[in-house]
Amino acid sequence: MSAYFLKHHQSFNDSYGHAEGDQALSLVAGLFQRNSRNYDFFARYGGEEFVLILPGTDIVSANKTLEKLRLVVAYHEWPLRQLTVSIGLASADLFNDKKQLLEAADQMLYKAKAQGRNQTSVFC
Repeated sequence: MSAYFLKHHQSFNDSYGHAEGDQALSLVAGLFQRNSRNYDFFARYGGEEFVLILPGTDIVSANKTLEKLRLVVAYHEWPLRQLTVSIGLASADLFNDKKQLLEAADQMLYKAKAQGRNQTSVFC
């Protein structure tokens, strides 16, 4: 499971308005969906946070997939300004329940943000 966050989304909203901010979230989500497998599960989890579940994927492969997705966003030509994402990754193999799994992915997301953003942090 991974959680991801659009970098500086609030300042984007402040500069361009909430309609453009929502459009940016939608465009990032579209990039993730187009570059994921058809059986991966993708959902909005909060204001600017999303969850991506990669069934049948080990932690090494999941990390490679998420790095690819992060780079797709980072190198995309955005109409208003450059956008990046921070990603937290945790494996379901390490947790007994979904709440713990989500909390671990969220902790890694905050770690990625604290370490400078535009990166993936993995719970090991």
